[in-house]
Amino acid sequence: MTSHFGILDWTIVALYFCVMASIGPLFARMNKSTETFFVGNRSFPSWLLGLAMFATSISSVTVVAFPADSYKTAYLRLLPPLMLPFGIYIASKVFLPFFRQSRCTSAFEYLEGRFGPGVRLYAAVGFLIGQVLRISTILYLVSLVFEQMTGATPYVCIVVGGLVIGTYTVLGGIKAIVWTQFVQSFVLWLGAILCFATVVTHIDGGLATILSTAWADSKFIFGDLNPVSGRIERAPWISLQHKAIVMMLLVGLTNWLTEYSSNQNVIQKYVSAKNPREATRSIWIC
Repeated sequence: MTSHFGILDWTIVALYFCVMASIGPLFARMNKSTETFFVGNRSFPSWLLGLAMFATSISSVTVVAFPADSYKTAYLRLLPPLMLPFGIYIASKVFLPFFRQSRCTSAFEYLEGRFGPGVRLYAAVGFLIGQVLRISTILYLVSLVFEQMTGATPYVCIVVGGLVIGTYTVLGGIKAIVWTQFVQSFVLWLGAILCFATVVTHIDGGLATILSTAWADSKFIFGDLNPVSGRIERAPWISLQHKAIVMMLLVGLTNWLTEYSSNQNVIQKYVSAKNPREATRSIWIC
């Protein structure tokens, strides 16, 4: 079943896509060198990079899949994000200074200098395969939402979204990416706030009802759904057979260390900052 998607809705969507796509040609004229295209002459302030990295980290997995999972289960999946401050602290002391001092544009550039082109190619191909899988999942989830809202086929959303993103990325380089993500960060926040307000105001009793119902159904515990009993059960602290609290914390720390030490989406941004101090601020803002 689809909702009523009128002319005003289509106008807003079309205007948004046009604005995003136009940013690419706008910055294309400024890209006079490889350094400009990939790292923007290393001139970005921390506030801009921080919000851009935030938008990079948020996707349809965050706003569609995670809420659906928490509705079905509980807050066990919240544990990995709680390790983000620890991962960022380690990254700011170890990885960020390392990449800034070597003046790399990517982690793969360092690998070639240290181990040769074969290792660089291996790491780059592995990263690209992972990104293709990640982006395909993200676009697919977006297409499902788009289909529910408009009745259009998922293929339309995937093709149009891919073309718009590809256009401003290829033409505008890092400057276009950073500024589009800056805009998207506010769209994400505004959308989240409006969704929350809409949900609360359309439930009898409002927020009090939501909290009391969730508490009665054990939605606030660090637990998971037992497929046999169909009930949410508290997760053990340590276990080798089931999802455990300590395991989820370690998974989170490992994930964030990987994110800030080898993910090109993040590294390319913090090496584009004006100086190491701005780079450090940017990841804490994110």
